[in-house]
Amino acid sequence: MNRVGDVRSAWLWRCLLGACTLVFAWVLWLTSYKNFFYDEWDFVTQARSWNPNVFLLAHNEHWSTLPILVWKLLFVIVGLRSHVPYEGAALAVHVMAVVLLFALIRRRSGDLPAFGSAVVLLVLGGGGLDIVWAFQIGWTGSIAFGLLAMLLLDGDLPFVRRTVLASGALLGSLMCSGVGLAFVVAVGVELLFDSRRRRLLAAVVIPGALFVVWFLLYGAGLHGTPGAPCPTCAPTGFSADIHKGSIGIAFISNLMAFGATGLEASTGAIFGAPALGVALLPILSALLAFSWYRQRTIRGWQLAMVAAIVFWFVLVGLGRAQGGPGGAADSHYLYVGAVFLLPLIADAAKELPWRTLWRPAIALAFAFAVSSNLVQLRDLALSQTDMMRTENAELQTVEAFRGAPDMQLDRGLDDVIMPQLTAGTYLAATSQLGSPVPHATIESLKQLPRQVVDQEMLNLFGSALTVTPDPGRSTAGLTCRSINALAGATIDLQAAAGQPIVLLSSNGGDAYLFLGFLNSPTSQPVLQVSLLTSTSELIHIPNTGKSIDWLLRIQTNAVGVLKVCGAGIRQAQADSNGYSLEAASGQLDRGWSAVSDSAATGGRAAKLAAGTNVFSYTNDAFPTWFIPTPGLYDLWYRVRVANAASARPEMTLGVWDGTGRGWVGSKTFAPNQVGSTYSWVKVSTGLHPMPEHFVQFQASFTAQFGPATLSTDWFVDEAAMVPIGSAPPS
Repeated sequence: MNRVGDVRSAWLWRCLLGACTLVFAWVLWLTSYKNFFYDEWDFVTQARSWNPNVFLLAHNEHWSTLPILVWKLLFVIVGLRSHVPYEGAALAVHVMAVVLLFALIRRRSGDLPAFGSAVVLLVLGGGGLDIVWAFQIGWTGSIAFGLLAMLLLDGDLPFVRRTVLASGALLGSLMCSGVGLAFVVAVGVELLFDSRRRRLLAAVVIPGALFVVWFLLYGAGLHGTPGAPCPTCAPTGFSADIHKGSIGIAFISNLMAFGATGLEASTGAIFGAPALGVALLPILSALLAFSWYRQRTIRGWQLAMVAAIVFWFVLVGLGRAQGGPGGAADSHYLYVGAVFLLPLIADAAKELPWRTLWRPAIALAFAFAVSSNLVQLRDLALSQTDMMRTENAELQTVEAFRGAPDMQLDRGLDDVIMPQLTAGTYLAATSQLGSPVPHATIESLKQLPRQVVDQEMLNLFGSALTVTPDPGRSTAGLTCRSINALAGATIDLQAAAGQPIVLLSSNGGDAYLFLGFLNSPTSQPVLQVSLLTSTSELIHIPNTGKSIDWLLRIQTNAVGVLKVCGAGIRQAQADSNGYSLEAASGQLDRGWSAVSDSAATGGRAAKLAAGTNVFSYTNDAFPTWFIPTPGLYDLWYRVRVANAASARPEMTLGVWDGTGRGWVGSKTFAPNQVGSTYSWVKVSTGLHPMPEHFVQFQASFTAQFGPATLSTDWFVDEAAMVPIGSAPPS
């Protein structure tokens, strides 16, 4: 055994099966926290019926008949109660692709190159999105069927049987996703350049013809076909993604850059070094060229792999290249690129010596690639932990208020995580297939991320908050409070859902309404209205169908005396002499945490820990926006640090103008300017906020004056903006 390709061992096959079993269980365990995500909700909401068009309509320009069939079978068997079976199905198909790649490479390059290539694909962290996202069963399905077609055509079955079976496998590849087109190209090129098997090109004809028929009827969006969007709809699928501009030098240059980036990133992913792809690709290309030179020929299957990977990135680039070459490095593209590169790398590796120092060197390189990919795969599998916590809280909020009179059923639940999902479509799906989240009650919602629940409540009910002039409205029998709003006021109310509130202002003017549920309102205003002079204005508090209290904040400009009346009011307060907030009272941005602190005003403070990296965090400690009454103010902060030794300025305290996008006033402090015990520090004096602008207290870590890591723990208790010359709050 002088060469790597000469190594033969039946144990390698058994070891691969064992590795597949372990990785399957490991990834399934790592991803068990997941819920349905993004495109998966399209299948959940649109593919539940058994209408034939459901199986044939394109999903994001892909023919997705077989993935939809698998999901529909899972709908019948397990419903939506757990996402684990869906991930398990995708992992099973991924393992099939790994095993088929092993069988194909072993036939061409030997046991050891096949084993190494299969294990790398098994744990390919750089292309891990196709492994850890159940929806990608379509792409891995295309790859598994495509590899099966190659194996069948490379076998020794009788001509007719081989042609029929390979044709069926290629059709299956096309019916899973557009990745199948790359395998049609690969098979076509391989057979075209192999005179002994050229007659097997018939295996490409039927699946290719059926794809063309499907594309014209369902994939292209042609007028009058089931796949066509409505006359007023935006283009979808192929019509939306295909390049529509002129095919000039600039576009071709972008396309070439896109393809080169894809090849570099695929190479880097295989070797577990994504950042080194740009250096590894030229080395790999030179080694392949040298290998082909030594063989004195380039075999048909090698040309096929090169043609397929180039075709793949050109195909993707037709719709993505205008966004820049970086898009080619997307994880789910790299899995496909690796499948076509690995057989080429394995064939070149089979010529390496298998003796003396070569063995440990090859083993170390393989161990590095596998271990690096394992780490990347683990990180990718766990990367949605916080996102899923957010999604689950949002879905539980929807379910807790199922049937609420004022719920906006056509409103999107989350424009980032699940933009295609509305309350109506989600509730309809869960009524039929069960819920993927635990049963929720008003009490259980309080145990979830409070800011997430509140934001979802605004999505569901915010538009139901209305203010309507009602001159004949009587306030008899209502609890009323008169508030001096001659210079503007901020009024916080705790009002029962569905109960009316009446406003009556002596002068009239603008008012801004904010809503909160578990927390005080922390977002931009839900509604802006102009109050009429001496006219009753009826506020409709959203009716949730359950006995809850909303937290309503009303901010006004100078409207004179404001009377607030309502049977459901629990409290009312106003403060027109200044503005103060506790940093830990609302939603903290990433990097900050609310911690218990007996020395803080409310027993809790906002903490930013030492070592925080400025490039990884946004560090605004106060999420509540407000509109200050026009005037001049002093700005104070109550803060402390764990260690006051450093003289390097690093924490910026101030007031940010969200409307004008700039600081109203700020100052950057060093730890030795603050001290290790709480004290009020004056940040700025003579602040003059712009009229009608929303402002926000902000405490932000900055790297402007030094290294990009925080030197000590910072604790922020309160911020206060008081009329100029006033003493700091006590």
